[in-house]
Amino acid sequence: MPRQSQPSRTPPVPDRVDSRALIETEPEHLLIVRTSPGPDVPWEFPGGRNRPEESPEAALRRICLAQLDADLDISVGQPPFDHDYADGPVRFRYYLCRLSRGRAKAVGCAEVRAVHVRQLRDYVFEDAAAKVVEWLLAAPRN
Repeated sequence: MPRQSQPSRTPPVPDRVDSRALIETEPEHLLIVRTSPGPDVPWEFPGGRNRPEESPEAALRRICLAQLDADLDISVGQPPFDHDYADGPVRFRYYLCRLSRGRAKAVGCAEVRAVHVRQLRDYVFEDAAAKVVEWLLAAPRN
């Protein structure tokens, strides 16, 4: 009797998707934000939760306009990754971007800073963003 193979089990795609922007303001300087005031609030990259049926790119443009009062030119999407939180997994979509209009202002977040990539390790990031910081620090520099 032939042996039947077991179906492969891939983890389900998370219901929640967050789009985030790696916005280069000048060579090797990226924008980071704090969504709430206070020294204990971790830093993040601009962006946030996608609405159902909204593309990651559309969500990113909408959220960055609300957070930073700035329009984006999105150039390259990075491979998605999942991160587990206590309330469930989140799929993160990161994009390399530039500002196409305006200067970033903290209108929908507590604080925004342009930071040199090498200085990112001086900031405390939320867990999923910390993975991206490590990736950025390990990437070869021009």
